[in-house]
Amino acid sequence: MDNLQQPQQPIVPKKPIISTWLLVTFITILLATGGYLGYRAYQNKKGKATTQQGNSTYPSSISSTASTNTTTPSATSSSNNQTNKGLVSLNEIGCKGENIFVLSTVSGKIPIDKDGNYTASFSPIGAQLVMLNNSQNTLLCAEAISLPKYQGKVFFNAKSTAKASVFSTLGVLTTDPTEAEWRLTMIENLTSFPALYSYVQSNLPKSNVGGLKTDANYNSLLENSVTEMLKKLGK
Repeated sequence: MDNLQQPQQPIVPKKPIISTWLLVTFITILLATGGYLGYRAYQNKKGKATTQQGNSTYPSSISSTASTNTTTPSATSSSNNQTNKGLVSLNEIGCKGENIFVLSTVSGKIPIDKDGNYTASFSPIGAQLVMLNNSQNTLLCAEAISLPKYQGKVFFNAKSTAKASVFSTLGVLTTDPTEAEWRLTMIENLTSFPALYSYVQSNLPKSNVGGLKTDANYNSLLENSVTEMLKKLGK
């Protein structure tokens, strides 16, 4: 009897501790990278199509002229790059007193004028999470979701930040532009969203997005919206 081994206790694996901010950072990188790769694929596709069109339109006797015409981007660059005016609601965003920039994987660091205007290029083929950062890229001041139909005209404010917070959650986010537009509309129509939006509107100007993500009240309101959204998506 003394030789009988005592039954071993089951080993319960420890749950990894991943901060909310790390998860959001990963999602941000994922969407931004997806937007950049999508943009490059789109440009390559357009370049091939333009070359094929030039070869089929011009006869061989004027091939040099055709080549010159197809390599001049001035007539189509604005359309291809999805460039237009955007607007930052300076009274609704965080990082007061900081020099702020729109961060785009396509256009890089984009300055904002004193009235909150900027000109940027985002992914022309998919939804992309875009950020408003301070000049040192140490503070996230606001967020928004860009869709191809916006043609670069993306507004940064309390509502865009609240919507992006829900949209960028695993299980909700998507880069498909049609699906993304539908989900953004769903988010705004959630019964729990007005409370989240109101909280962001009141507290973001006094802090920044990173500060909100450490706020228990904000996280509770965000969880309510995410839970409701996932339920509507059948997840």
